[in-house]
Amino acid sequence: ERIAHYKAPKSVDFVEELPKTGSGKIYKKGLKDRYWA
Repeated sequence: ERIAHYKAPKSVDFVEELPKTGSGKIYKKGLKDRYWA
């Protein structure tokens, strides 16, 4: 299946553990902060 080039990710980073909130949900802002700091 082909998708438009602008929809495909430029890179994929693997992490050991996803940051989570106190309730156990994935902390999406924590993922962004890693690259926008």
